[in-house]
Amino acid sequence: MAYIPTKKTDFDTRLAPLLPDYSHAPPDARIIKLLQTNTPPTPMERNSFEATLSETPGRIAELDSLILSTTSLLRYLTNDRNQALENQANATKILSPSRRLPTEMLTDIFIRCSSLQDGSESPLDPGEFPWTLSHVCRKWREVAVATPELWSSIRLDFLDDRFLNGSRIREAAFMLGVILDRARPHYLDVRIDYDDGISTHPACAVLLPSVRCWKSLHITGESVDLGFLSPCRGFF
Repeated sequence: MAYIPTKKTDFDTRLAPLLPDYSHAPPDARIIKLLQTNTPPTPMERNSFEATLSETPGRIAELDSLILSTTSLLRYLTNDRNQALENQANATKILSPSRRLPTEMLTDIFIRCSSLQDGSESPLDPGEFPWTLSHVCRKWREVAVATPELWSSIRLDFLDDRFLNGSRIREAAFMLGVILDRARPHYLDVRIDYDDGISTHPACAVLLPSVRCWKSLHITGESVDLGFLSPCRGFF
């Protein structure tokens, strides 16, 4: 059985204690030739191969034990690295400048963001502005809910809004009620895209009582029938 000195300089010095002093040598030309033919080994070669069969199982067991130990070490180091990354990320979040913003400044930022909206988003979609502001953290939610300007622009698209049609009508009416409640006491800018038959829509029943708070009303539709606004007589 042939051994060669382990070249420990190829490894990090911190790993040196884990490395064996000698490693198994690869087969030489004589062994390769014997494997390619049926030529029997010489008596000296036979003794060497018998020694290999005798000694190698113990050596393999020793290497298996070392592999198990280093695998456990690698698992430990990997887990510790992951924990270090998590701790670093947590510290970055906790030290974020946004945490130190005073409520007044955060409110102003939210209002400025509101002015950048193009009006295409549905106010009834919880995945759209301004609902998303209230999903970030408790502080942002408190500020968003307490800022009526964010909720004062209401667009109801009875033609295309999936929240105003189908199985989510009642959910839409409820969310509209939440919006109107959060918008108080700010005046409302209302836009309605409609078709015939919306006078019985639950959302209308929620919206129309807020008419005294409407600052502006923009209506578009294929019909000129404004009968759904009849309960608002006296407010225009």
